[in-house]
Amino acid sequence: MPSVTSIADRYELISELGRGGMGVVWRAKDARLGREIALKEVKLPHGMAQADRDVLRQRVLREAKTAASLGHPGAVTVFDVIDEDDRIYIAMELLDAPSLADLVTRDGPLTHEQTALIARDLLAVLEAAHRQGIVHRDVKPANVMVMGDGRAKLADFGIAAVTDDPKLTASGYILGTPAYMAPEQAEGKRSQPATDLWGLGVTLYFALVGRSPFGKSQPIATLRSVIGDEVEPPEGPLASVIADLLSKDPSDRPEPAVLRPRLVLTEPTPAPTPAPVPEPAPVPAPVPAPSPVSPVRRARPSGRVLAAGGLAATAVLVVAGFLLLGGERDPGTNDPDRVAQEEPQDAAPSIPEGWKRSKALPTGYKIAYPEGWEVVENSIGDDSSVDFRDPGSGAYMRVDWTDTPGTDVVGTAESFEAGFADRHGNYDRVKLEPATFKGFEAVDWEYTFVDGGVQLHAVNLQFVTGPHGFALNFQTRADDWDALQEELEIFKETFEAPS
Repeated sequence: MPSVTSIADRYELISELGRGGMGVVWRAKDARLGREIALKEVKLPHGMAQADRDVLRQRVLREAKTAASLGHPGAVTVFDVIDEDDRIYIAMELLDAPSLADLVTRDGPLTHEQTALIARDLLAVLEAAHRQGIVHRDVKPANVMVMGDGRAKLADFGIAAVTDDPKLTASGYILGTPAYMAPEQAEGKRSQPATDLWGLGVTLYFALVGRSPFGKSQPIATLRSVIGDEVEPPEGPLASVIADLLSKDPSDRPEPAVLRPRLVLTEPTPAPTPAPVPEPAPVPAPVPAPSPVSPVRRARPSGRVLAAGGLAATAVLVVAGFLLLGGERDPGTNDPDRVAQEEPQDAAPSIPEGWKRSKALPTGYKIAYPEGWEVVENSIGDDSSVDFRDPGSGAYMRVDWTDTPGTDVVGTAESFEAGFADRHGNYDRVKLEPATFKGFEAVDWEYTFVDGGVQLHAVNLQFVTGPHGFALNFQTRADDWDALQEELEIFKETFEAPS
């Protein structure tokens, strides 16, 4: 919890939902109206002159207030904007729904009909926003919330002002998610309504394929791909729509009036609602010592309760025409086209029959996975986690990592457990205890909970290897837990930390 537990003498902080480059999102209670909300604490970039910082601050406040007046059913509602103690807070609607990013990661790509239904909803809210002079600037799967009937809402209106401020461009910083940036954003130019249409195109591609067409192993390569690479859209009735939306020249992207009839394919089919796989195991963000921190850098919003969209943002420094990543990670790749490549069998004789070993994973770690399981890049626009998922049962092993690990893994797990249990009244701890994994200090956290009426069972093994922190998160339906114990043990046995 932060140093304060109440904002504006009205909003009582309950628990952290997630954090990233743009700030922290809290579950909070509006004491005046007696309802729970999402409260986003917006983080302004460091390193700016105070005068520039003050200008940007006023712009964020102004645009957030403008977003609060949008009042469109397709936008996550902004209730209030608070400027208190040199901090900006935005009170928003709290949705019990997955983001498109989590839905596709969990259940696989959508059909063209389901994608078109979402596209029509997004186009409607973007068109309404543009009429009021509001440009979203950060349309991406993590900001698209998918309701139970397949309809969609767009989150983070009014917050992306910080990603497009000329003061930042002049200072050399661009905030955003590289894999979903438009070319004009990647080049440091001003965003415009057509910028949101590019984001719509990449989002539709993701819905149909399960990844961004521009995602590379590093943000530098991703931005170069955004600027220079042409995209082959997925075959089907939306192919030409996506191709036109991904035109490099903003003036070539279709106007909403032209686009709208092209999104009517057949009688809309709601997005699928199969029994859900459990939400990504929450791992809290690190706090400087001596406060306890997890080996994994940040907590992501859960797959079921997502507050006003995604949070992760990557800072990229633009100097003399070259793109340099701030806080650069170790070399590695999470390109979905390459991540699942296996090593020759003679290079890994200890791998059981029917399993194969991934290579070229972030940081250089290795792990084996069963043949037939899918390899999925989990963090949209990020390369900090990879899923190995059984398409039949929905069980998965998620490997998450950070290059800024903390120290007290047990203390942090215990702290975060309280917030997780608060969000899941049916949460039940099996164990949470210190452990040793391959010689590394670790915490072994096992638990069950119910999601969507399905009993789920999970174990989260977190450990620090020295320069890196890892979390091995294995989750299944409770009914499948005993049958998949052999797979769990082989996952753990075959994990090799980077040398």
